[in-house]
Amino acid sequence: MEATLQKLLPNKETVLVSKDNCAEIYHLPDSNIVYVLMQGLSKNQCYRLNVDRSLSVLQRFKATCLIMDFSNLMLMSADDQKWIEDVWQKQAVEAGLKQMAAIMPDNLFAALSINKLTANIKINNSFESASFMDSSDAYSWLSSSLATS
Repeated sequence: MEATLQKLLPNKETVLVSKDNCAEIYHLPDSNIVYVLMQGLSKNQCYRLNVDRSLSVLQRFKATCLIMDFSNLMLMSADDQKWIEDVWQKQAVEAGLKQMAAIMPDNLFAALSINKLTANIKINNSFESASFMDSSDAYSWLSSSLATS
């Protein structure tokens, strides 16, 4: 996946912070953005572990922006969706998250799950979020808002 991230964000310095069979978590030091590249099926423990890790990485680098790349996600379980809505959003705000860009998966069922997730974030007004079809648009959105703040 590391080569994939370089293709997705060419000419951007990326530092691998964590890697397992479910996800890779990167820090982009030039923009202080945390990038999470999810893989395959969300399986409660592995999925939750990595989205929790993303918050630890945010805090470690005092970052406020997160890219959640779901482009390779096959399916998100209903339990994981509920956990994100009920638990993770509050933790994300406490960790300092201000903006999240979600990169949409090609898989229809996974895309429906991610749409529900981003709609819930907007309803709860937890933090600013937007959905994108590719990494470069997500990165541009986050980095442009960092430049104006």
